[in-house]
Amino acid sequence: MPGSRTVVVERADRRSMLPSGDDALPVWSLKTSLKWDYAEMLAIVLEVYFSYDYNQSRFVSDYFGLNIWNKYVDPEIVGLNLMAQARF
Repeated sequence: MPGSRTVVVERADRRSMLPSGDDALPVWSLKTSLKWDYAEMLAIVLEVYFSYDYNQSRFVSDYFGLNIWNKYVDPEIVGLNLMAQARF
């Protein structure tokens, strides 16, 4: 297939190939955390992550199992982390 493709390398083991003619877009991320000192020796930490990454694409297979075109997946990514910290 003639032409060129843009490949977005997120990390060493994760790459996304964009549809032909599309350029990579910036990735926006936001992280916030809340720490609650429950007791003198115990703290609870809540972290919330939000990313908007429109560079994520996946191949779609046809009836014969051939990868025929790319489609974009949902660009909104939400993560949550809840931790308990103990101090001795």
